[in-house]
Amino acid sequence: NIYRQLPTNESQRNITIILHSDGAPAVSVNNKSLWPVQAIIAEIPIPVRDIKSAVMLFGVWLAAKKPPRNPLLIPIITQLEVLMRSPIVLKQKDGSRLSYNVRIQQAIFDLPARAHFLNIVQYNGYYGCGDCCIEGVAIGRQVYFPFSKKTEKLKDHQFYLRNAKINDGRFIQGIKGPTPLSSILLLPYQTP
Repeated sequence: NIYRQLPTNESQRNITIILHSDGAPAVSVNNKSLWPVQAIIAEIPIPVRDIKSAVMLFGVWLAAKKPPRNPLLIPIITQLEVLMRSPIVLKQKDGSRLSYNVRIQQAIFDLPARAHFLNIVQYNGYYGCGDCCIEGVAIGRQVYFPFSKKTEKLKDHQFYLRNAKINDGRFIQGIKGPTPLSSILLLPYQTP
C-alpha cells in the first residue's frame, strides 16, 4: 500500500490528498464544457468525505473542447509541491502549534482521463495497459490483449520517465510524452 510507505514524522499530522478528474465534462452549456480537477482529504472518514462540502475544487477548465494537460495541471501541481515541501502550521488559542504534512496519496481518473492526463495511450490501443508492456494484437478494428503464460515486463516510475523523455512524436510502449503529474506521483502506482 503506497499510502503506508510514504515517509512520515510522528510529531506531525498528515493531510493526505486524493486527486480526481473525469474524461468527460461535468456540465455542458452553450457548446462549452466544464472540466473540474477535484480533491478530497483521505483522513476525513467515509461517507463524510464524499459530501459536496468536503470536496475541494483544485482547478477547472471551461471551453468547447477537452482541457490541454499542462495549462490545467501545472498550476495545481506547482501549488501542491509548495504545500508538500513545507508543513502547514496552525496556531491554537492556547499558543500551541499543530503541524500538518501535505501528501498526495493518489490520483483517480476514469480511463479516458487517465490516458489524457498521464499522456499515455488509451486502454484500447497498442501498449494500452498502464501497468505492463503487453503490446496487444489487432483483430479487425479492435486491439485485444490475449492470454499468455509469459509474464510481461512491468512499467514502473523510471520506465515512464525514461520513455517520456524520448518524446519524438511517437509513443514508446504506450508512453506518448511527459506529464506534470510525474513530479508528485509515482507512476503507475499512484494512478490506479
